[in-house]
Amino acid sequence: MGTAPPSPVAAQMVHLNPQTPHHTDTSYTVQPGDSLSTIAQRFYGTPRYWPGLYNTNRAVVGGDPTALDAGIVLRVPFRPDARAKTPLDGQRHAVYRPQHVVRSVVVPESRVVPEVPEVPEVPAAPAVPVRPVIPAAPVVPAAPAAPERPAVTAAPAASAAPATQTNPHASGYNSPGTYSHDGLEHLWTAAGGSPATAARAACIAEHESSGRPGVVSPSNCYGLWQEMGRPDARDPATSARIAVNMSHGGTNWSAWSTAGSC
Repeated sequence: MGTAPPSPVAAQMVHLNPQTPHHTDTSYTVQPGDSLSTIAQRFYGTPRYWPGLYNTNRAVVGGDPTALDAGIVLRVPFRPDARAKTPLDGQRHAVYRPQHVVRSVVVPESRVVPEVPEVPEVPAAPAVPVRPVIPAAPVVPAAPAAPERPAVTAAPAASAAPATQTNPHASGYNSPGTYSHDGLEHLWTAAGGSPATAARAACIAEHESSGRPGVVSPSNCYGLWQEMGRPDARDPATSARIAVNMSHGGTNWSAWSTAGSC
């Protein structure tokens, strides 16, 4: 069976033994909510030794032991002064009541500020007379609207000729509509891909689409880099941008099964 841990009071009172080696005074910084009673309880195990704390720190605390300011540093004697008395010389507090760091200021009778005589009320200024309302000018009737002209039927627009796919670098094509390895590298870097990964990116596009931007696979993969579910990838520049984003700039090709061949 285990031994019960010592009570908090016993742990706090152990240093009261005069045979304890290296017993010296200590210091304590007052925290919000502290009072001399709670500090005595903490260090001596009982609040009744607060008068000794007050006598030791009277120069720091001041004339009112109930008024502790948070942040002041108190000296705590190793042994409490059980015989200490604290007369509250001429203060309004007949007995010590800890205020927990809420200062109760004692104002000497000689410093009481006399009441200020009430200032007589100043009469209000007379009201400014209201100006008469000026009648509004009569509304001029609007001119009749002009009759609408009959709409002219536009001539049917001539159908545009099918656009021809072009590349500013003619060497980028192996045949009409097919990108060469150099052309694929140019698309990659123009889309923001790193030149250091351009060669592998072009190799993957050659394995995925043979350099043909309009390729659509049975599994709904589109464009040069065969991005799944992206019909807009049939535009070469769009396909290159998607590939740059999906591969994190060419550092992760796990989405492409052909990456192992490059």
